[in-house]
Amino acid sequence: MKELPTLYKNENLNLKNHNKDYCYLEETTRKDISPVLDSILNTPLVYRIPVIITTKDNTLVTRIVKVEDNHITTINGDIIKLEDILNIEK
Repeated sequence: MKELPTLYKNENLNLKNHNKDYCYLEETTRKDISPVLDSILNTPLVYRIPVIITTKDNTLVTRIVKVEDNHITTINGDIIKLEDILNIEK
């Protein structure tokens, strides 16, 4: 019978922690947006107030048309979830 080759055994079994050295995550903190939304919604013409909405993906300069349970509708027709919003500025 033919002799089979020996199995390769990896001798380097140490734990690797390379990601800790090279991963730079940016901490994003979410501000309380309810006072800003209340001050905007208490004005007579809500859609005339320009706002800067910072989300986890991008920053929008727009105007708010309405606020519902879990999202904001802008004048451009964009729907932004409240949980994605990091900050709102007038």
